[in-house]
Amino acid sequence: MQRLILASSSPRRLSLLESISIHPDEVISPNINEQILPKEKPEKLALRLALDKANSMKIEKGFILSADTIVSTKSKVFDKANTREEVEKFLNSFSGRRIAIHSAIAALQIESGEIVKSGQKLVTSIVKFKRFSHEEIQHYLDSNHGVGIAGGFALSL
Repeated sequence: MQRLILASSSPRRLSLLESISIHPDEVISPNINEQILPKEKPEKLALRLALDKANSMKIEKGFILSADTIVSTKSKVFDKANTREEVEKFLNSFSGRRIAIHSAIAALQIESGEIVKSGQKLVTSIVKFKRFSHEEIQHYLDSNHGVGIAGGFALSL
């Protein structure tokens, strides 16, 4: 049986895989430059980062799975929220607006240290936020969700 490497430091990605009974043999945090390139569109950024994460893994044999999520409005890309203050700023920016969530995955099959198969997929979801009251934002901030997540929020089904 071949190894499966998850090229991600995201606990949410691991949780999503485990929810469909996929258990990676190893989880490795990729070390790549995640800066947006000049004039790079958000959907292209998500695809590039997912592929760069997968390509940064050096294995002899197995499968590598990676992903990236980019949150954007028409004019701005929102990074991961690193603090409670950033989550609040992002939520205020999203209040009453439509945003795009670009989720990209990349998968590589490796044999003898070389890529023998690869694939990528991008899915874009549009979310329309209602206007948030100050109290609603504070309630969300008090839940301690959002820090470390692209755009400062996560959708649950």
